[in-house]
Amino acid sequence: SSLARNVQNCVEMRSRERCPPRWKAIAGAALLVLAVASSSLAATAPPAVLNSKSSELKPVFPGSVQIPKEAPISRVVEPYRATERIVQQKVRYGRGYGKHPFLVRTWGEIRRLLKSRPSRQIPGQVARPTKREELLRRELIEGRVPDAEEMNRIVQVFAQRARQEVRYPLMIQRQEYTKRAKGWAWEMLLNDMVPSRRTYKLLILAFGATGHHSAARWWIDWQKEAYGKATSRFEMNCLIEAFAKAGRPTEAIRHLREMSNLGLKPDARSFASVIKAWEHIGNRYEMLRWLKLYLRAERMNVTGDLMDPRDAGLPYYAMAESYVKVADAVRTMSLLKAVKDKGVPLTIEAYRLRLDVLLRVRGNRRSVDQIHRALVDFVANWPKAGPIFSQDLYERCCSVLGEERVVGIFAVHAENGGEGLVQQDTPQKDAYQQWQLANLNVAISRSLKHGAISGTSLLVGREDDDETFVKKRAARGPMEVPDIDQGFRVLKRKAGKQGLPEWMGLRKPIRYGTATAPSSKD
Repeated sequence: SSLARNVQNCVEMRSRERCPPRWKAIAGAALLVLAVASSSLAATAPPAVLNSKSSELKPVFPGSVQIPKEAPISRVVEPYRATERIVQQKVRYGRGYGKHPFLVRTWGEIRRLLKSRPSRQIPGQVARPTKREELLRRELIEGRVPDAEEMNRIVQVFAQRARQEVRYPLMIQRQEYTKRAKGWAWEMLLNDMVPSRRTYKLLILAFGATGHHSAARWWIDWQKEAYGKATSRFEMNCLIEAFAKAGRPTEAIRHLREMSNLGLKPDARSFASVIKAWEHIGNRYEMLRWLKLYLRAERMNVTGDLMDPRDAGLPYYAMAESYVKVADAVRTMSLLKAVKDKGVPLTIEAYRLRLDVLLRVRGNRRSVDQIHRALVDFVANWPKAGPIFSQDLYERCCSVLGEERVVGIFAVHAENGGEGLVQQDTPQKDAYQQWQLANLNVAISRSLKHGAISGTSLLVGREDDDETFVKKRAARGPMEVPDIDQGFRVLKRKAGKQGLPEWMGLRKPIRYGTATAPSSKD
């Protein structure tokens, strides 16, 4: 008996070692679950495909789900009740805008979209009239002619604003001031006033700085009759600069060569404008060629005398501007050193180019010490005629040197702690793109009504100053009533010369064809 118990205990121990009790429990539970699942599937048949809306929340069985159909591009959301169906208001779309085929919007959404569209207003509120403008317009409306001094002053203010590139960084802002200066100058001519010589010079400079070559030619022709003076080199330089700003180098070269026919010698400013014209369209080969032509003309002494000694560096600055845009510090510094080695006084533009190109250098080639010295020289040579730091240039200096370091340089090397060095009120970075987008939408809408827009009309501005001024002058003249074929005025005019017609001399009305000739007795 003891032997049998020992054998039984040994067998139980071996069985426990092969399959422990917990694994037995787990295996038994798994077999039970499989048995229940197979019995339920065998007992229950798969129901039909769910089609009714009431069965959307019912459990899903195997075989009850199909591949979904492709959803339509547009969906219509029906209201809860058919009697409360929304009545959509008719939306009037202007030319150039079409109704989306699968989009339905309410009036509230459309108003919000119209407010979110970019505005056609020029950024910076430059189109807002000034107080002086409002006073002069009120006087003109009331029939009073303002003083010539006030009219000259307002033209000079707008002409000077058109040349301030730091305060008004966008070209469209400066062009707006140029148009207003030209408009008030025309107002002087229409009121029998002659702009002063200073006003005329500032006006020509504004046309050159903003690319209004048509207006520059008109006023150059006008001054020949008004002042009785021939065209000078100053005026030709402004005209060449206007074509350069417009990106038309061939016209700029043609007027530079025309100077010899007028007995004028081109100077450094003339060649610099041609180089800027090529830089405007990105032709660096022609820029280098014209810089060499300037150096050759300078060696041959065929250039004119400089109006300002600092103008001798303008061709180099125009060439360096192209290298600054691509962060080529080596070539930029070589051009600036060439100006310095010639003994030409450096302008604030040279110091700005030096600082700008050093800030654009990236990676290990950037030298913080050089940037620090360039910033010190730039601030120390501030002409105190307005801000010299744009908001973008100031932010780049702060990102490299730190704001505390930049403010410290301002406090040490500038008066009043650098107050007025940085332009504060600047438009947003995408303001010009938004303005372009708004005007492009309007141009497309107008093209659908008035015809397609040609590429030439977008690149080359309209030169209609003569026609515009003639229309303005005709509108100010007395109104002429043309002759009319019938009416009381024609009858009265003829009666004074030939007398009244026969039918108006009848004393009593008679029927047509019943009148008899008067007898001799009557």
